[in-house]
Amino acid sequence: MEIAHIGLDVPENFPDVVIDKITTDIQSSGLKVKVNKHKTSVMAAALDWVLPTAIAAYVFKPYFESFLQEAGKDHYKMLKSWLKKFANDGRAIKVYRITASQSTQKNIDNDDQSRSVSILLQTKNGKIIKLLFNDSMTQEDWNNAIEQLLDFALEHYEKFPNDRLSSVLEELETERSAWVYAIIDKTSKQLQFYNDSDLIKLHREQSEK
Repeated sequence: MEIAHIGLDVPENFPDVVIDKITTDIQSSGLKVKVNKHKTSVMAAALDWVLPTAIAAYVFKPYFESFLQEAGKDHYKMLKSWLKKFANDGRAIKVYRITASQSTQKNIDNDDQSRSVSILLQTKNGKIIKLLFNDSMTQEDWNNAIEQLLDFALEHYEKFPNDRLSSVLEELETERSAWVYAIIDKTSKQLQFYNDSDLIKLHREQSEK
């Protein structure tokens, strides 16, 4: 089975011509891209932060462990540019949330997390880091967050287990879950990392304000 370097997750009705436009540049550089089309579904409001955005890009382990070593750091810069453009284009997508009727979560529209686009990467030990964006922040803030996340990842693959990301994962006690969430702090504009329970707690606190 062919190993993918980059994954693209889009709705089932997403036009193929748009997918081709998104992936042409990155595929021409030699990367193997895997596209997954998902069905849309009703979201439980309490878990709204944890569930998928409309579109998402994944950077898998084989990119860092094999492809980047062969392609060199110039390709790393290209990947950053591609992800920034992906996030910028994805920001224009309008998402309308329909929550389950039995949901008891209140004020779910008080937060301004983007439901349109997210970026994910895979760590050496199989965790998934999901970068969530904030619609109230500038595109420059988004770009800086992408830079931060990929630099965390590069250091992680070069210095594992003696790297900052490994320390963060250990502090979060993520043994029971494969997921970690990266949020852009509104004040410092630096990434903050959360596990599932801490993220839901943060969401509820913000909804109550």
